[in-house]
Amino acid sequence: MEALHVKKQPVPATLYLVDGAVDAGTIFLAQQSVHRSGAETIGELLTDDHEPMLPFRIRGERFQLIGKAGIAAIRAVSGAEPIGFYGKAHAVIELVGGHRFDGQLLFEEGHGKRISDALKEPWVRLETHAGLVWANRPHILRIETR
Repeated sequence: MEALHVKKQPVPATLYLVDGAVDAGTIFLAQQSVHRSGAETIGELLTDDHEPMLPFRIRGERFQLIGKAGIAAIRAVSGAEPIGFYGKAHAVIELVGGHRFDGQLLFEEGHGKRISDALKEPWVRLETHAGLVWANRPHILRIETR
């Protein structure tokens, strides 16, 4: 019997794990979102409760499945959600594992502009000079605003 193969779009990304490890490699997004028309976004991949593992290939190594619960943050420069629909506020986010990101905290339109409003989602989005970061809310130690 032939295995079902779903074509995925490779997206360069960096994973920041709760143990402090940082792994550069590739994540894989579906070419069609199950929630709307268009390709799957990183946000959709991360919030898919039916799949606790993230498909990831570390550069030069084999394919792996990484437990989402062990990911403090993920950064990507492509495959990002459109940012034109968000309000922004400068913030520094510190995470378990010693990870720190400085950038613009993104708020969904109509969801307020307070830091607590951004923390209603399981993955907090931060636009940095190096790309869009999704921080895993349970692993955030501190958010500093300016």
